[in-house]
Amino acid sequence: VGQVLAALFHRLYVPSSIHRADAVVAVSDFTRQQLREHLKLAAEKISVIYNMVDPRFTTEHDPAVDAAVLEKFALAPGYLLYVGNTKPYKNIGGLFRGYARYQIKEGKCDLPLILVGKRDRYRNQAVRVAQELKIADRIRFLEEVPDEDLPSLMRQALALVQPSHMEGFGLPALEALACGTPVIASQASALSEVLGHAALLFPADDSSKLGECICRLAQDAELRGRLSLEGAERTANFRKEAIALEMLQLYRKVAKAKRP
Repeated sequence: VGQVLAALFHRLYVPSSIHRADAVVAVSDFTRQQLREHLKLAAEKISVIYNMVDPRFTTEHDPAVDAAVLEKFALAPGYLLYVGNTKPYKNIGGLFRGYARYQIKEGKCDLPLILVGKRDRYRNQAVRVAQELKIADRIRFLEEVPDEDLPSLMRQALALVQPSHMEGFGLPALEALACGTPVIASQASALSEVLGHAALLFPADDSSKLGECICRLAQDAELRGRLSLEGAERTANFRKEAIALEMLQLYRKVAKAKRP
């Protein structure tokens, strides 16, 4: 019932609200183009203002805190990390196939894959794919991760992987960059726009390329270091001060236009 009501809300209420609005904010140019295509909005009505990165996601940290978080979840530094749900558009099957290709090419199993996110109705399907690929013993699902622990989990990862077929923005990937953690992401939708050259990108449907990206990062410390620096620089434009200023300017523009 809840899902049906949510679908009706988005289908009926959201479009009418958007058309009545004086201005619409899109979190990426990709989202802006989707709004124009599906809702026939005028280009001048839509402003692109990116999501901000929470200040908690940073390279500055207390090593003792990170170590305590890893101990809490019985993890050692250096693992692949995924953050999000397991809905079909997230491409978890593609993630598992790419990870399996890495395992086969390397001939070893020393890089665990950790998935952080609440359990949903697609979890069992993902588990079956992992079992078919014979990688289930190298995968862990962490369901109850407090928000305050997530930056530590990101900082201690070898890389974060975001293999989605569709993203309006891709916040976990940007948060990982802010932590200095290399990112492997699909080229789909908004991800390449948001991440730029600070991440390794691959076609969402090409699990072989994903496997190659994992191999490159696992083997090349210099590449990891370069991506770490570029990622931290990339996120400077997504900090709260810059985003808040853009929103303030938009509010002022709308308020000025509404004055009699």
